[in-house]
Amino acid sequence: MRCFTVLGPSQTGKSTVVERLGSLEGTPRKSSSPYGLNLTEFTFGSEAWCALDAPGPNEALAHAQHALLASDACILCVSSAPAEAVLAAPYLRIVEASGTPCILFVNRMDEPRGRLRDVIAALQDYANHTLLLRQIPIREGDRVIGSCDLISERAWRYREGQTSALIAIPESTADREHEARAELLEHLSEYDDWLLEELIEDREPSSDALYAISSRVLRENRIIPVLIGAAIHGNGMTRLMKALRHEAPPVGVLRQRLAHTGTVDEGKLTAVSFHAYHRQNVGKTVLVRALGEGLRQGASLGGSSLGAVQNLANGRSNLAVLPAPGDVFATVKSDHLPVPSLLTSGAVVAPPEWTEPPTPMLERILIPGSERDENKLSETL
Repeated sequence: MRCFTVLGPSQTGKSTVVERLGSLEGTPRKSSSPYGLNLTEFTFGSEAWCALDAPGPNEALAHAQHALLASDACILCVSSAPAEAVLAAPYLRIVEASGTPCILFVNRMDEPRGRLRDVIAALQDYANHTLLLRQIPIREGDRVIGSCDLISERAWRYREGQTSALIAIPESTADREHEARAELLEHLSEYDDWLLEELIEDREPSSDALYAISSRVLRENRIIPVLIGAAIHGNGMTRLMKALRHEAPPVGVLRQRLAHTGTVDEGKLTAVSFHAYHRQNVGKTVLVRALGEGLRQGASLGGSSLGAVQNLANGRSNLAVLPAPGDVFATVKSDHLPVPSLLTSGAVVAPPEWTEPPTPMLERILIPGSERDENKLSETL
């Protein structure tokens, strides 16, 4: 299973993005945590996927940080209005701190709220990575009616409820397309000597070669590509999902990245725990992503036996199917697993420093009214 997080400020359409991506090739299976983190499992391109939909309010930023611990890549949703796009700055910072390959998705492009270049310029002030446009909008007056891919140099017209239609690049968009493509190639050539030589010799590189370079620089976390669309209308969803499929790294890269924090040996890293909640009559439920082989009920994980392993889609334990590397599952009766943490078979290892949540701005003191309430409170906390 491949796993990615969708994060960003409130009102940027994150849940709609997840819903639309999950519905491209079938019916998604959604499970929700009472604390806001939603998981959606689906199939795309004959591969199993899990999308972690992180809540948007700033006070829930820690949920997004913990989800990144289990993610091969992430989609950062931002507003198409430049003044609102900068609200994504805290999320951009934690993405960069985590080293997670990221695709920036400018959503709600159907609303005439400003220029795309101003959105990118506003966010670039907060980013260490180059924000690199991979698409530009095609406009009719104030309306965005489609997009132009800067690598393939193909244009697509959006159609409500249908896949986009391939069209010729409009004359009104051609000059902007040439300018934006030149910027794209110039930035990519900074990470590829062959492309730099092609540009110096004034040779036109093939689309396949450019896609391969784009895939490599994303997997190496060198740049943040920028795609556009309007999730509520399904615009840009197929292109976004194809970018994840072809360019996001596999789970093995996540394992290497976490091991490089210096706190755990890559060969011993078995799993990560990234979310937990309390269920009535069941107790603590921990969400885990497998990074190695051999996980099953009763196996040693984190220095103690792993409790019942449950399927996220139906909540049932299934001992016949063992989690494979990359799979996300829930486990109960595993109170020894803190969240978040890196897990080997014999130990719980502290997560990287970037998972530390922001300093709380509010304190709340709970005082039990009786000894009985005190016992209940302790157990709940």
